[in-house]
Amino acid sequence: HIFGHLYSYFPYDTAIFLAYVTFLPSLAHFLMTIEAGFSVGYRRYYEAIVRRRSLRDIEALRAEIVVVLRSGIAGLLKIQLPVTIGCIYFAPALLKLLGLASLYILVFWVGCLAALLHILFLMTMLLLTYFDQKKDVLIISLLFLIINGLLTWGSIQIGFPVYGYGYAIAA
Repeated sequence: HIFGHLYSYFPYDTAIFLAYVTFLPSLAHFLMTIEAGFSVGYRRYYEAIVRRRSLRDIEALRAEIVVVLRSGIAGLLKIQLPVTIGCIYFAPALLKLLGLASLYILVFWVGCLAALLHILFLMTMLLLTYFDQKKDVLIISLLFLIINGLLTWGSIQIGFPVYGYGYAIAA
C-alpha cells in the first residue's frame, strides 16, 4: 500500500515497467523522424495550402510527407520488432538477472507486446495532433483510459494469469 487507493505490486510493476521501457529506442527514432522530416514537410504543405499554390504543388508536398511517414513507421518497426522479439526471447535470463521470479515471464511477454502496440498508438496520437485533430486525440485517449482501466480491473478480479492483458488489449 502506497497511500489512499494506490497500491504497488513489485514483481508485476517491475515486469511491466521493463516492458514499457523497451519502446524507448523506437520512440526516440520516431520523434527524430517526425521533427527532422515530417514537421518540416508538413509546414511546407500547410503553407502551400494557405498561399493557394497549385494543386499539383500541394499534392507533391503531400506525397513527400507520406514518404517521410512511411519511412518513419518502417524505421520504428525495424527497431521495435527486434527489440520486442529479443526481450521476449531473453526474458528468462533478464528477469533472473533482475531477481524476478520466472513466474513473471508471461507478464513481461504480454507487456512487451503491449509496448509495441502502445508505441503505434502514441505515434497515431502524435500524427493526429499535427493535423489538429484534438477531438479525435481526446476520444482515443479516453477510450484507452477506459478500456485499460476496465480490463485491468477485470484482470485483478480474475487473478495473476491474465495480468497485463488489459494494457495489451487497450493498446
